[in-house]
Amino acid sequence: MFFIGQKVSLGRYLFDKLRFNLYEDLAQLRLGGIQAQALDGKVRFTGGLEWRYQENVSQLDARFESKDVKKFLDWAGFKNAGFRGERAVVDVRVDWIGAPDCISLKKLQGQVRFRLDDGVIEQAKPGLAKVFALLSVDSLLRNIKVTLGTLQYKGMVYDKIEGDVRLRKGWGHVKRIFLDAPALQADLKGGVDLVRRRFDLKAKVTPQIGGALTTLVSILGLANPVTAVGTYLFLKGIPGANPNLISYHYRIVGPWDHPRIINTDTGEVVGERKPDTSEQGALIEPLLDQ
Repeated sequence: MFFIGQKVSLGRYLFDKLRFNLYEDLAQLRLGGIQAQALDGKVRFTGGLEWRYQENVSQLDARFESKDVKKFLDWAGFKNAGFRGERAVVDVRVDWIGAPDCISLKKLQGQVRFRLDDGVIEQAKPGLAKVFALLSVDSLLRNIKVTLGTLQYKGMVYDKIEGDVRLRKGWGHVKRIFLDAPALQADLKGGVDLVRRRFDLKAKVTPQIGGALTTLVSILGLANPVTAVGTYLFLKGIPGANPNLISYHYRIVGPWDHPRIINTDTGEVVGERKPDTSEQGALIEPLLDQ
């Protein structure tokens, strides 16, 4: 049987268009050749779904594509996730015990791979966006060997974010989440409790001082490009500033909204350092107050 429909609602998900081939025999129910669109074509979904009766197991193989990262994440149920971008691709291969409508995080097993391209990580958002925000500020400041206390994070441009996560009964084993940005590269591994919404990750962060001009504008909110250029050149002239690639290591634990990020090289908790009262700190603070 062939199905085609418009304005179709499947649980909390609304599709503008949906089409698939329905097959059923004594062993299984299968929806093949699924093609769907949502948000006026901004989200596209292709794949297949089957329910094997004897095992009582459902399996979903799907690819989601979108040209608007924020709208896709909102549609998928991750509202205000803190990521914007020009393209998102998510490949899913998961199964769970029960009929297709019995899907839940506690039952899911399988793999999710994703990639986000050419976007911005917004300020003050919970979850992974907040982790990247804190890591970027801390690692950049360590690379220029200046401590400035609490900063206002304005957002960070990224080229791509790639992830490979294995799911098992509410737990996400993060094989790798990789951030590539002009300011830094970050590599995360570990686990995420998807039910209790808690992190248990390790991160390796490599600041790229060549991208510091863009970074200073975005994370410090400098007044204009001229100020940014002046600040950037000033920072490069600071004795001890290191333009080479140096990596820092972190442990990320605790709830998504308020993760505890520990620099494992120094034992310091990110965001809890005291303001810099050194001569270097006194010289640079007025520039950053503009």
